[in-house]
Amino acid sequence: MKEMSIRKAQEYRALAVEILAEAIRIPADYVDRPAAQGGDPQCGLSNHEGPRLEYLKKKLVEIGGVARPEHVRFDPFGNLRWTLKDETDGLADNEKTVIYWDGHTDTVRALRERWTSAIGGGIDAYNGLTDATKVRHDFLMKELGYLPPESDWSHLVWGRGSADQLGGVVCQIVASKILMELKGEGALKGVIIESIASVAEEDNDGGGPMYIARHEFPGAPPARLPDVVILTEGTGCAQKGAVGLYRGQRGRMQIEVEVIGKSCHGSMPWEGRNPLEFGARILVEASDRYDAGEGFAQDEFLGPGTRTASMATLDTPSDCAVPERFTFRFDRRLTAGEDPERARADVEALPA
Repeated sequence: MKEMSIRKAQEYRALAVEILAEAIRIPADYVDRPAAQGGDPQCGLSNHEGPRLEYLKKKLVEIGGVARPEHVRFDPFGNLRWTLKDETDGLADNEKTVIYWDGHTDTVRALRERWTSAIGGGIDAYNGLTDATKVRHDFLMKELGYLPPESDWSHLVWGRGSADQLGGVVCQIVASKILMELKGEGALKGVIIESIASVAEEDNDGGGPMYIARHEFPGAPPARLPDVVILTEGTGCAQKGAVGLYRGQRGRMQIEVEVIGKSCHGSMPWEGRNPLEFGARILVEASDRYDAGEGFAQDEFLGPGTRTASMATLDTPSDCAVPERFTFRFDRRLTAGEDPERARADVEALPA
C-alpha cells in the first residue's frame, strides 16, 4: 500500500501543481475589477474565499476525489467539507477510526505592488513566476535564507498562499483522489476521513474547526468524532530546518490594548492627552521586555513563548489634531507552562 501510494503521489504531482497555481491565481480575476462588475478587492482574504472555494469544490469532484458529488458540501460556517469512506468494508461506521484533515483556504493580504518592486518584477503575488530574468535573487536570499538552484525553479510554485497554506489544502484534495483510487486495495478500510478546507483562519484562528466542535460534536455518534486530527499547515523552522511532521504547536492569543486620550487641536497639544504617544511607550517597553526574555517561558519541544505587536488603529479627528484613541494588538504565542491570564497580566504590569 505504501509503495502504491508513493507512485500515485508522484504521478499526480503535476496535477497538484496545476490546482495549487490556479487556487493562488484566482484573486487576480477580482481584485482589480470594480465591485459593480463583480470585483472584490479582498478576494482570497478571510470571508472572501468564495471563488477559490467554488473552484476547489468543482475540481475535487472533477478529479474523482469523492465517490459522489453530494459527498462534498459547504457547512453553515462556510467551510468546504468532504467525506471519504469504504462503504463495502463490512464495518459499521461507529466501529471505524475517524480522521480529520484541516487546512485553511484564506490568505493574508498580498501587498502586490510591494512584491513587484522588491522582487524585481518577475514574480507576481497571484500569477507566480512570470519572468525569471527579472527576479532579484539577492533580495530573495536575504529574505528567505535559502534559494534552490535555478534548475529547480520550474518545479516551484510562487505566489500568496503557496506555503500558507493552499499547498496543504491541495494535498488534501490530491490525497483524496489517491485514496479513492486505492479503495479497492483497502486504503479506506476501517476509516472515515472528514476533510475540511476551512475559512477565515487568518482573521480567526481555529474558527472553522471550532464551529464544528461546538455545533456538531455535542451528542454526536462516534462516527462523527475524530480519533486523529491532521493539520496540513506548512511546517519548518528557520533555525532547526525544513518540513517535518509536527506533534504539537504553541497556543495563540490576541491581547488588545486600548489607550484613550483627550483630543484637541494640534496647535495646542497641552490641552489634550495624546494616546498615540502613551501607547508608543507601552509598545517600546513591551518590545524591550520581550527582547530581554522577561516573562516568557522556554520549552525544548514547542519552543519559547513570543509576543509581537501586530495591528493598530488610530481614532483621530484629523492629522492636525491630538488623537482620541489608540488601539493595538499583541500576537502572543503561548508555550508549555504559560497561560492567557499571566500573559495579559504581564502587559497590564508594564510601567507605562
